[in-house]
Amino acid sequence: GGDLTKLEKINLNVSAKSIIASGVTFNNINAAVAKNNDKISLESLNATNGSGKITGNGTATVSGKEPMNFNFKFDNLALASLASASGLDIKGNLSGNLKIAGTNSNPEIFFNALSPALNVVGLSLNNFAADISGTSKALKFNKVTANFEGSEIIALGNVQLSPMKFNIALNENNIKIENLLREMPDLKNNLAGTAGFTFNISGTDSTASGKGTLKAPNFKAYGLNLTNINLPLSYSGNSFAS
Repeated sequence: GGDLTKLEKINLNVSAKSIIASGVTFNNINAAVAKNNDKISLESLNATNGSGKITGNGTATVSGKEPMNFNFKFDNLALASLASASGLDIKGNLSGNLKIAGTNSNPEIFFNALSPALNVVGLSLNNFAADISGTSKALKFNKVTANFEGSEIIALGNVQLSPMKFNIALNENNIKIENLLREMPDLKNNLAGTAGFTFNISGTDSTASGKGTLKAPNFKAYGLNLTNINLPLSYSGNSFAS
């Protein structure tokens, strides 16, 4: 087999019933690829994953003289199989767009996604939305939001990929304490009010720590009315403290 990139013109149509990539199965793959001198074009890409669909197209150059421009759209992708291949416990369907730009040696990605409902390690999140950008070396959480127990949680921050290092800020302003305690009736019947928190967590792939503050303007505990609660929080290893 010779080097196809050295040919001046190529037109390829590729199809496959299924492909397994990193433990994830993609079905009904159809792709059209063309090369004209230095320019390579992904004229079309179509594939399915369960009930989800993936489409894409874009261009690049062999020499890298021109920036890449690839656009992929995914619709109703089931996250369970994708996440389990990475050892993550995430369930739900995701739709959105992925754009790859930049140069061959330093690609840039722009990722936007939405999901009506996700379950992440047992936690139910609604109205999930993600705006993430980055390079092959680091990702930036421009804004990631989700509704948890009737209140919006916002995440901002940065993730360095190699070596893994992250710094994420979480913010929530108005969550009902009763909703958090619905599985603990003894506490739920004796605690009431709304609270907000800010929390910053940082670490590596092996360690994590964080600190923040829980604030509650009005709070009722075992018949006592409390106001202006300001409670420091910290996390280290596998435990929280206040």
